[in-house]
Amino acid sequence: MMVTYLYRCPDRHETDLAAPMGQAPAHTGCACGNQARRTFTAPMVRAVPRTGERVRDAAEQSTELPAVTTMSAPAPQPLADPRHALLPRA
Repeated sequence: MMVTYLYRCPDRHETDLAAPMGQAPAHTGCACGNQARRTFTAPMVRAVPRTGERVRDAAEQSTELPAVTTMSAPAPQPLADPRHALLPRA
């Protein structure tokens, strides 16, 4: 399984390197010419989609502070064509 590892050089440039899990080198070359050292980060933190984060935040907020409705639902609109009332219902 290939994993993407993050490396950072002394000039704070970041480099990604794909390597088999557990076989990443401690250092690799950076685009600036310096040696970049492997940086340990939390796994998959960058991969959380923004929509998933919004849904999770909304769910947490609704448990502690649910939104309260101040108006009742609007009355149903009459059917545009009276023949619609004669159609079979599912």
